[in-house]
Amino acid sequence: MTIRLPLPALLIFLLSACGDPAAKGPAPIPPVPVTTDTVKEKNLTFSIVYPGKAVPLRQVDIHADVQGYITNILFKDGQHVHQGQVLYEIDKRKYQATYDQAEAGLHTAQAALLKDQQDVDRYTRLYQQDAVAKQKLDYSVSAQQADQAQVASAKAAMASAETDLRYATIRAPFDGTIGISQVRLGTVVNQGSTVLNTISSDNPMAVDFALDEKQLPSFENTLRHYGSVDSLFTLYLPDQSRYNAFGTFFTMDRAVDPQTGTITVRITTPNRDNFLRSGLSVNVRVLNPSGGPQVVIPMIAAQEQMSEYFVFVVQDSTVRQQRIRLGSRNGGQVVVLDGLKAGDVIVKDGIQRLHDKSVVKINKKP
Repeated sequence: MTIRLPLPALLIFLLSACGDPAAKGPAPIPPVPVTTDTVKEKNLTFSIVYPGKAVPLRQVDIHADVQGYITNILFKDGQHVHQGQVLYEIDKRKYQATYDQAEAGLHTAQAALLKDQQDVDRYTRLYQQDAVAKQKLDYSVSAQQADQAQVASAKAAMASAETDLRYATIRAPFDGTIGISQVRLGTVVNQGSTVLNTISSDNPMAVDFALDEKQLPSFENTLRHYGSVDSLFTLYLPDQSRYNAFGTFFTMDRAVDPQTGTITVRITTPNRDNFLRSGLSVNVRVLNPSGGPQVVIPMIAAQEQMSEYFVFVVQDSTVRQQRIRLGSRNGGQVVVLDGLKAGDVIVKDGIQRLHDKSVVKINKKP
């Protein structure tokens, strides 16, 4: 026997037998597994590395102040010399003869002046006795004054000759290292134009580096509070090894370079074994203590979007996207200037699959 059902009843029967997929709804999204980290406050010391150059505190080109032949070189190229040490000698014969002539001229002028003084004394006594005319006394006084001028001129000529004779011997102006001589024996040198050599001080040695003008306030604050810390300036040599002495702040240039927006900072350091040479490239690591507890998070927890940084803050089983403002970095950690506080729980790993209000499953830390 065949049972015939009305169409509405048949539809109800079929739906009840097969089930209605639309009635079940979409499958729920599983929670995103994440690893979290608790925001902490720490005292941190950051560092910034600047390229620098070793420079001497004193350096001067040695010139000849008189003209003549080089007759003697009394040092070895590259050696350490002391202030006053004789470096070069220029042919002295002409200057010695000029000095001797000036000395003889002075003696002649002084002898003439002595005779005039005797004449003045004699004519003065005779005039007082009415034994000589006043004109005779006046002549003797005039002759005396003329010879006094001659003596002064002879003294000046002798001083000039003595200076030239002294300049024929060239001495080291200060303690330091002298370079390779630019002249040899027999070379004719000209007054003031021929560079004979260069000498530079070598201990202590200075190191110059360029500081960005934006970092100037922070740098000056660090100097005020931590300038006496020995390890404030650490030097690294071209092979990346650390130099065995720390630097000390020496001075800062008077102005910022308008072309580069930087200002030159100079530090000094002991030059042990004369290891640092003028022009040597070094790196200067400058410590920048934080100055107190600061909010710190792992850098991998911060997500950059359109030049802004965000983290995901855990609230119960969901997360909230929070914008933050970052400060200085130290390795894998970064200071948060605004947006978080100590005790906040943030997502450290798994942020790539998250969005605001995502449901999360927190993995237990090993």
